[in-house]
Amino acid sequence: MSKVLKPSKSILYCLLLSIFLLGAWAPQTVQIKEEPLLKKIAQIESFIDQQRWDQAQTEVNRLEHLYKKEKWKLQLFGDQMKYERIRQEMAQLKIALEEKDQTEAKIKLATIRSILTITGQVDKINGKMT
Repeated sequence: MSKVLKPSKSILYCLLLSIFLLGAWAPQTVQIKEEPLLKKIAQIESFIDQQRWDQAQTEVNRLEHLYKKEKWKLQLFGDQMKYERIRQEMAQLKIALEEKDQTEAKIKLATIRSILTITGQVDKINGKMT
């Protein structure tokens, strides 16, 4: 006759604790600081409106730095096309600023903002599943 093995209580407790800890660090709990990103976008837009091109370029570099710091959190959600699109739009925004093309620069900023917000990416990153 074969003997049926019963798990000990300590093994069950460890298993439950592991499940709890892993569940607590689900991607929904990862947060990106979107407020600084959106504030930076508004600030850049203001500099563009005032045709302060040097300040706008400086702030785009800061926006890019902020984004790079938080990008890994976007990557957790596995949507490579969205964060790749943001990178492309930032590169095109830099070119528009170098050319002092106010319209194109504002379009690029609006596109970046919409990728972060309209698609629900900011809500997902902040743990708010819509």
